[in-house]
Amino acid sequence: MNNLQTKFERDLSQDRFFYSNEKVIVAVSTGSDSMALLSLLINLPIAQQPNIIVAHVNHELRLQSQEEEQFLKGFCQAHHLTLEVKHWPLDDHPTSGMEAAARQFRYDFFESLMLKYDARKLLTAHHLNDQAETILMKLTRGGELTTLSGMQQRREFGSGELIRPLLKYRKADLREYLAAEQLTYYDDETNQALEFSRNRYRQQILPLLMNENDEALEHLESFATQLNELAAFADLKLAQMWHQVQAADDLNLTKLAEYTVLEQKQLIKYWLIKQQQVTEIKEQQLTAIMKMIHSETPQAQLTLGQGFIFIKQYQAAKVTRELSQKLCDLEIEDYVSDDDHEAASVMWLPKSVLPLRVRLVKLDDEIRLKDGHHQKVRRILIDQKVPNDERQQQVVVVTNDDEPIWVVNRKFTYLQRPVDYQSNWQKVYFMPQLSNHIKGD
Repeated sequence: MNNLQTKFERDLSQDRFFYSNEKVIVAVSTGSDSMALLSLLINLPIAQQPNIIVAHVNHELRLQSQEEEQFLKGFCQAHHLTLEVKHWPLDDHPTSGMEAAARQFRYDFFESLMLKYDARKLLTAHHLNDQAETILMKLTRGGELTTLSGMQQRREFGSGELIRPLLKYRKADLREYLAAEQLTYYDDETNQALEFSRNRYRQQILPLLMNENDEALEHLESFATQLNELAAFADLKLAQMWHQVQAADDLNLTKLAEYTVLEQKQLIKYWLIKQQQVTEIKEQQLTAIMKMIHSETPQAQLTLGQGFIFIKQYQAAKVTRELSQKLCDLEIEDYVSDDDHEAASVMWLPKSVLPLRVRLVKLDDEIRLKDGHHQKVRRILIDQKVPNDERQQQVVVVTNDDEPIWVVNRKFTYLQRPVDYQSNWQKVYFMPQLSNHIKGD
């Protein structure tokens, strides 16, 4: 048995990425990495083998694409594998940002297959070289220290997980395995084009580092792992400290002053990123906030970007959002009607909560649940994996007391209806929207 196959089986026994006969979506481009992953999977012992659904995207970018698709169809037929193929028509290709658009198209397709087959796992063939490239690129671009942790071997994705079983394997070892097994694969010539930044790291920078130290790849991965563990440990400690300085969703500056300057800075960063979802916070902004909270000025504010504003009010600090210029577009008549509409959702409401209004979501908004508890709207958006920029623009329909009734297109509140509700309550039609957030954004 090939040494790499033996190592792969041993690693799977330890990591338990999937169970025997569990449905998994395997992304296969016909390149060397994904063909190695597919071969390693189908050569597993029966007791370890998953139920494989191969997912292939034909980007229609190269003449070779059609040949690759036909090869993969033959390969899957010969190995009795289910194959799903999706084309990305040339007419849909953007004039710029091709790489990001292609990635989005692929992962949207993979996510749809997870739903179609009720599969909880997506497997991709990212390997150690990819990891090293990613870490170096992030280091060069700058940003938060925690972003240097690189790709995770497994993370949440779609209705389940994205798993990278080969993340600790060198590309050279995968190529060696393919040669030993005499397996066909296709090289994408665009991977050689130096106009793409990743290719420059792959073709020029990484080889120089490996000439200096043959274990440079493993060292970069080890540094990233250590950093990730330290960041996780710091988050645990900061979460404990946060409870001592919080005032609901705001920050108690009197309590914050009991900590060292270093601790204060890390607590503020934790509060902004983890509690307020301010995903892009710059070092100079943190410095400005620290000066602001230590100054004798009782009230001040700082624009953070992404529509967020940091506000100091005496011994408290909070984050609010800039009012969008498009708030004037929010008309309740666009969302709610007394008359029946096609595809509208019907809800009976006590007349005492009328009239309804529509507004942007607030950080402390919550809806009622059937079990008598409440759920934060922020948690609904997180659970539904709504992008951060869309969370900031999410629209809610509220009562005359400002209680959310409908998180537009996402979830309704629960109201216990009396026996005679049809006599004393009013029927309201909630109209689904093409967008969950402010129109035009």
